Amino acid sequence: MRRMKERGIQTSIHYLPVYLFEFYRQELGCKPGSLPITEEVGQREITLPLYPSMAESDADYVCRSVTEVLGENKTAGN
Repeated sequence: MRRMKERGIQTSIHYLPVYLFEFYRQELGCKPGSLPITEEVGQREITLPLYPSMAESDADYVCRSVTEVLGENKTAGN
């Protein structure tokens, strides 16, 4: 997310695992740690910019940036 921000691309964590929402914690007693793989994936899933008036060139820039950032992480051993 930091590397994307450096490229001028806003990202955010997509969604918390649904069972960690307050309703499920209160009503069903769900607790963090119940589904560790789900929680781990939830920490890595991000939202990328996408909106109806987005120019194709902007979409291309986001796609290229994702590819480059992931490539940087792969070569760094992350």
